Amino acid sequence: MSDDQSCLACGKALPDNFEELETCPHCGTDLWDDDGQGDGGQGDGLGGIDGKIIGAGLVAAAIGVALWAAVAIGLNREIGWLAWGIGGLIGFGVTKAGGI
Repeated sequence: MSDDQSCLACGKALPDNFEELETCPHCGTDLWDDDGQGDGGQGDGLGGIDGKIIGAGLVAAAIGVALWAAVAIGLNREIGWLAWGIGGLIGFGVTKAGGI
């Protein structure tokens, strides 16, 4: 919990006795990360990663596979730095989907 006494999930101000609360009175989100998963108590085990981020990574990976295969087949050789570029493409897609 942060010092500004607002819910990290909904952003609404918490009452003065927020230390005694288990969940946010506005949205019901767990205020304390007692499960050790780092997901704000949501329990999905993914640390708050949603389907949009995973989907962006999969789409970027599919584009990268197609690009790599086209170059490898067209030139009849594998280019190592192209794999680094594809990894960067996947990272870019995931960070943009995550709003970073």
